[in-house]
Amino acid sequence: MNEYLILYSSMLSGLNAFKILERINELSEGKDVALCCYEKPGDFCHRHLLAGWLTKETGVEIIEYGVAEKPKTQTQTELQF
Repeated sequence: MNEYLILYSSMLSGLNAFKILERINELSEGKDVALCCYEKPGDFCHRHLLAGWLTKETGVEIIEYGVAEKPKTQTQTELQF
């Protein structure tokens, strides 16, 4: 598991998070998007790593569908993954 985390983090570090979010927005035409996986909400998955990285790099809060959500503020920008 440790090796997986290191390799996945290394892959993400070579990417531009803002460009990724921009491309997602273009492809979705501004609609909500979801990153799908076989794992149930709350279980470990690569989507947690991606969501954490996107949040850290861009400040955009990524929320997991089906997990208790924090109350939204008017200034929060969120994507659902």
